[in-house]
Amino acid sequence: MAGRPKKPRDCRHPVLCLDVSLHAAQAGFTRPSPRERMAAVTKDGRSGKSWPTLTSKDLFNDEATFPAPLVLPDDDLATDPDWPPQDVKEWDEDEERNAITPQRKTIYVVPSPEIMQEMEPMRSWAVPAVSDTSNVPVKVEPPKMDDVQAYLAAVYYGMDVKILGEKFYWQAWEYEKGASRASTSRGKAAGRIRKPRYDGTPLEVSEEERRVGLKTPKNAVFGIRCRPSPDRASLMQVNLDDVLDALLESIPEDAYAIMMLLEQDVWEGDDDIFTGGRAYGGSRIAVVSGFRDQHSCLPEDDGHGWPLSHCQDYVDGLCQRSRSSTEARAGVGNAGSGPMHAAAKASASVLKRPTPEKLSLEWTSRIVQTMTHELGHCLGLDHCVYFACVMQGCGSTAEGVRQPPYFCPVCLEKVITGIGEGLVEGWNDQGTEAQTKRSQFVRERYEALRHVCERLNDREHSRMFVGYEAWLEGVSSIANRPLA
Repeated sequence: MAGRPKKPRDCRHPVLCLDVSLHAAQAGFTRPSPRERMAAVTKDGRSGKSWPTLTSKDLFNDEATFPAPLVLPDDDLATDPDWPPQDVKEWDEDEERNAITPQRKTIYVVPSPEIMQEMEPMRSWAVPAVSDTSNVPVKVEPPKMDDVQAYLAAVYYGMDVKILGEKFYWQAWEYEKGASRASTSRGKAAGRIRKPRYDGTPLEVSEEERRVGLKTPKNAVFGIRCRPSPDRASLMQVNLDDVLDALLESIPEDAYAIMMLLEQDVWEGDDDIFTGGRAYGGSRIAVVSGFRDQHSCLPEDDGHGWPLSHCQDYVDGLCQRSRSSTEARAGVGNAGSGPMHAAAKASASVLKRPTPEKLSLEWTSRIVQTMTHELGHCLGLDHCVYFACVMQGCGSTAEGVRQPPYFCPVCLEKVITGIGEGLVEGWNDQGTEAQTKRSQFVRERYEALRHVCERLNDREHSRMFVGYEAWLEGVSSIANRPLA
């Protein structure tokens, strides 16, 4: 993975990069043209004079609101530049996509399974084994489930988001007591993090395959494979496929989707180092691990998480290009305006000292971004190539920190249309009244998001939440424009 650039001790982020980086062309990535992007947001796949969509045309074309994906070295789009775009028409016609209905409108979030007394040593699996030389306070509180619930309820406004009351448990595994790990058909998978590949260095594991038991609310016990992590970041990992099989057997009748948030590190294929998350949208299940989002598992914090990942000096440094070689620039200072500039200014003002509260909120911000992404897959969304977007594929933990929390106009159209068509009476009616209803729904959603960010920003500890709140305020302040 490309190293982070050397930067001044106190980077002032004077200019924002709102277009793709200079590395994009070298990687072979060609961003869809403005006309193709405008056609992608319509249900018929054509760009016409009328604009009956949820994002105003001016806002849609404003790079200071919705910039391009950065496409930096080793980013997902740099390693897979030909990823096919999914427009609204293709999403709408996808037969595997589940419709949201009044009977199935609930997203269930499952906390990490509780640990039975016999498995007490398993608590150490959630603690990074890597050394931390940054003098960061060791005790960092994990994300609060009510914060996670409130955030996701705002992102997927109109749906119900609930914490599953019934519990899962980690227990000792004995084959005779539990169900065998039969492979279950789950349909098409989609995930946020492209998994680093294991180089084949021998692992110190016993010849007999290791397992732990995962007991479901229905009292079924699944044998979950486990192993030491190849990069030694965690003492042990659990297998994501096995956990998904257990989750598939536990979907409530009124669930649109169910997602488990694991404390433990996870892996999927035998040649993977780790996996951040995975969703099987057709099966309505997803699993996310928050392990690698902990501070000590991340690259050194250089102050350029989103929105400051768009700092031009930072982008140039990663691309190993001099500042003078860049063509288009937009100022962050008084010369720059728009939601992205407002977000950058607000984020740059956040307390830099790594207090426990700050690290906990930053951890929360990274986890809810991944959860937002995986739930997007449950709503039928594929990875995004149109804009910088929470639905972009992710090539590493470093790239995850750089990506935005918002849906771009194309992905927003899919999410809100799916929710509106299923839950809002008269959503597809014609005329001014129906258009006003749709615009009002989007405004209410963004206001709900702003309130959540404001709540989490009570002491201004999180760059992402502070920046996102400023971005939302910047969007809403655009006079006489529908929110998008």
